[in-house]
Amino acid sequence: MLVVSATVADLTSTYYASPDLSRESNWFVVTFKLGWIGMILVTFTLTLLSIALYLYHRLIFKIDEKKGAFETPAKFLRLYFFRDSHYNLNRFYNNPARGLRSFIEGILNFVGYYSIRLAVLFKTFFVLTNTLNSVITRHYEVTFNTSGFIMIAKNSSWTKTWIESFFIWWVCNEQTIDFTYLPIIEVLLTLLCIPLVVQFEKKRMVQNEPVRFLQQQTEVMN
Repeated sequence: MLVVSATVADLTSTYYASPDLSRESNWFVVTFKLGWIGMILVTFTLTLLSIALYLYHRLIFKIDEKKGAFETPAKFLRLYFFRDSHYNLNRFYNNPARGLRSFIEGILNFVGYYSIRLAVLFKTFFVLTNTLNSVITRHYEVTFNTSGFIMIAKNSSWTKTWIESFFIWWVCNEQTIDFTYLPIIEVLLTLLCIPLVVQFEKKRMVQNEPVRFLQQQTEVMN
């Protein structure tokens, strides 16, 4: 529900800041010149996709073998991507379809872990920037010249404080910031998520081990 609420808040703040979508930085909206219907469809489609991947990560993806998984990083990676800490190239050559499918499942699990968290983080960021954008543009007028831009308060007084100057700079360069710096931040956050995923999967394997042991004992008794 958090990601859905963040999505609704993002769309609402976008409408408040830019009703005509002239300042929208969404790649799909800018590239395909989408209106509000397209904007809503794209936004909720991506949200539903992140939810589906998260459910796959939480409910479907499982690692069945634990033995030897934590001895070396290489063994854990083989266990994570191929469900066997002793997996090797010969086994991949014997059944490449199974190995490739298992590898893709590992990738999807990782994406399911971080995509919904990243979505909430960025949507919260966009809500804040949209709100800032709408407040600034309602209180200041912008004039562009050869050296850049000048923002003048609507009460005809020039802006003086550094915080006002920073907010004004941010609003006037918002699209450049979104297209240039946010992808870099997204890549860095993705890399930072890798050790978090490793720790999560290790913890999940340890927690599931007693359950598997009980299941094995039940099968033996039957």
